[in-house]
Amino acid sequence: MDADSESVMYDHQAAIERYEKRLRGTLMPTDSQTERRRSSRMPFKARVIVSGKDAEGFNFAEETETLGVSKHGALLRSSYNLNLGQELSVRTKVKERVGQFQVVWMGKAGTTQEGLIGLEWLDARRFWGVEFPPEDWDGQ
Repeated sequence: MDADSESVMYDHQAAIERYEKRLRGTLMPTDSQTERRRSSRMPFKARVIVSGKDAEGFNFAEETETLGVSKHGALLRSSYNLNLGQELSVRTKVKERVGQFQVVWMGKAGTTQEGLIGLEWLDARRFWGVEFPPEDWDGQ
């Protein structure tokens, strides 16, 4: 692995660590993040298989891990080039649950958030098998 690859991997890891700190309440979300969030997000790691078509129209399936989940969606990593608004299927590895999601946010290329994607349920229901905090929960 060359030095450039290591720095990209380090930056990606640093973005994930900052995100996890924010989920634990040590960093405050920006106003735009707060306004757009419909429900509290909590840190939750689950192995999943994401499948669909990439930005070039090719079918793909990728095993990855969620970083955080909410009643309305999830944040996870993907190595594929995706488009905002596209639909993806997510299957949990442990319980074999399958849900349909839409890409609503993508980390900007060339930043520490590159590779992170925000997904929103197309059919919200209890999927993750966790109890979410009340809507007025502040995470502290």
